Amino acid sequence: MAKSKSGYKIETVSAKEAHETLSKLRKGKGGRSKYQPMLEAVQKANKGDLVTIKGVPKSEVQPMRSYIYGALDKEEYTVKSAREDEEGNTYTVVAGRTVDFD
Repeated sequence: MAKSKSGYKIETVSAKEAHETLSKLRKGKGGRSKYQPMLEAVQKANKGDLVTIKGVPKSEVQPMRSYIYGALDKEEYTVKSAREDEEGNTYTVVAGRTVDFD
């Protein structure tokens, strides 16, 4: 770990480790994000399978996408969403390995 002239501690860590650190600091005691189950499902999905969540409120779509992309390699994984209703109040979110979207 390097120390900058300003006194900050600077180090390079994996995206997963950085995400876990932020999660612990934000929750105070290492609590889990409400999006953690979705992330775990995406990580455990078999090759060729995609994870689908239906009925996601509009206000939850972007935070969910950001959470998953923050923990996983954005080049390797894709998260897409589409409106379920005409008003755009609920969405279906689909996530998985990018190669499985082809």
